[in-house]
Amino acid sequence: MTPFESVTTSGNPTVFGLAHILYLVITTAMMVASLILIKKYCKTKRSQNIAVIIAASLLLVSIIMNRITVSLYSGNWISLVPTSFCGMTSLLFSVAALIFFRRWNHSIFHFFIYLAFLGGVIANFYPDYIGQASTIWHGRTITGLLHHTFATYLAVLLVVLGLFKPELRRWYCLPLGFTVYMTLGLFMVSVLPISDAMHINNPIVPVLEWYIIGPLFVALQVTSLAIYERIKQVRNKKKETSQPI
Repeated sequence: MTPFESVTTSGNPTVFGLAHILYLVITTAMMVASLILIKKYCKTKRSQNIAVIIAASLLLVSIIMNRITVSLYSGNWISLVPTSFCGMTSLLFSVAALIFFRRWNHSIFHFFIYLAFLGGVIANFYPDYIGQASTIWHGRTITGLLHHTFATYLAVLLVVLGLFKPELRRWYCLPLGFTVYMTLGLFMVSVLPISDAMHINNPIVPVLEWYIIGPLFVALQVTSLAIYERIKQVRNKKKETSQPI
């Protein structure tokens, strides 16, 4: 048994088992270290753009590899299509980051970034799929972990570099994005041979149906942005009063 296998009776990795904890520690340390270095040394627009392009490319490669491995193991080509909030976000977020080059404060990112960050953090800390094989290096497992990690990283990177600025006035982007996702999910389960999409038929938590999660997430986002902008206003006032007349 390798260090990346959890010590359980079944031999499969578990949530907060040894393999999971090691993954969290290593990837978190690497993300923090790289963000500090990028913030310190990437001072020019060109260097910052390169950092974002690399992060977006890593995210795109990881989600593509994830869908390929899922499709190969399921033996169904339709599995190439992401059917979860996180999977769809990883794909569209990475593509959008590459297409909307140097326009990373575009309205579309005021949906993707919040969902990528929150979804990535939750999925990395509680990857319920981690025990699907005997090792964390199983194709579906490691690519699933990686695309959630890169999604979180890209979201944080854009904020750290100041290329994306959270704004309360663009709160509407999140409910609009959710509407598009749920419409796509309903199309998938109604027209395509897919049993579940966007957790319509299989809620993440039994009590939290899709029509409850959306409004809750929007309420959380609006509240967080209101607090964030209030803190900014207070800081700006303090700076103004501290300046000599």
